[in-house]
Amino acid sequence: MCLAQSAFELGLKRVCLCSIDHGLQPMAEAQLLAVKAFSESHCFEMRAYRADRQKIDAGLGIEDGARKERYRLLEQCAAEIGAQFVLTAHHADDQAETLLMRLADGAGLRGLCGIPPVRKGKNCSFLRPWLALTRAEIEQYAASRAVKFVEDPTNTSTDYRRNRLRLLLPDLSVATRQQFARQAASSAALCLEALSCLDYLAKPLQQAALQPAVRQRNGLIQKGFLIDPRWLQALPQPLIKWLLSQALDRLQARGRGRKNDLERIWAFWPCGEGRLMLPPGIEVSRAGRSLWLGRMDGAVDDGAEFC
Repeated sequence: MCLAQSAFELGLKRVCLCSIDHGLQPMAEAQLLAVKAFSESHCFEMRAYRADRQKIDAGLGIEDGARKERYRLLEQCAAEIGAQFVLTAHHADDQAETLLMRLADGAGLRGLCGIPPVRKGKNCSFLRPWLALTRAEIEQYAASRAVKFVEDPTNTSTDYRRNRLRLLLPDLSVATRQQFARQAASSAALCLEALSCLDYLAKPLQQAALQPAVRQRNGLIQKGFLIDPRWLQALPQPLIKWLLSQALDRLQARGRGRKNDLERIWAFWPCGEGRLMLPPGIEVSRAGRSLWLGRMDGAVDDGAEFC
């Protein structure tokens, strides 16, 4: 609501509010009515969607499944109205929680970038303009504009991993908590800068070593990448893992558990016996002397050109 209020104050001409009912909490109807009332009072378009529970349950846990289904519906909304940008109200406290989760998972540089300020979707770009603002600052903004919002009751449920980490922060004073959130957001931004430099410098290597390919297996067409083993033998281990991580990114592999996936691939490729399966349906195997990484369902980043 606060983000929509700021869009109104900035005079943005065409704004559509998207309300999504995940079917996970009883306050969904109240949230929908609040969004509807706000959109009508500000002459904004509004669309409401109900999440597919089967798609949520297919995720790596309910939080992961709900997030993927939410972004699927946001992209659907953007496609229906012809929107180029989708804005979400993630803030510095969200970023701090994300970094705590990534640290608990033993994440590397890519994971410690946290929530990216810009992420490209299939037909739109997701923007998070408030990542540098704390929750307290946004609440102050809401109070100054008399913007009413509905608190998600699941935010206090300890059934969710993010919430369990969030409950650690109230032990800090308000000032200390805000400072921690700001510093965490700053650290994530610095990690993103470093990662952007690495990706830029190593892009020629990626283009040379990751060869997009298509193959047929058991009557199914698979898209993926071939990596010549000479690259795996010549490059230092950190660069090889970076290269494999790039391949997994373009295969739309899960982010969580990436370290374990890379270690399994690293252990697999010298012997090359049989095949290695990684979530969600990624196959690693030997194709002649080359290493093959591909999706069983063919879902690959559209930026890859296959031949």
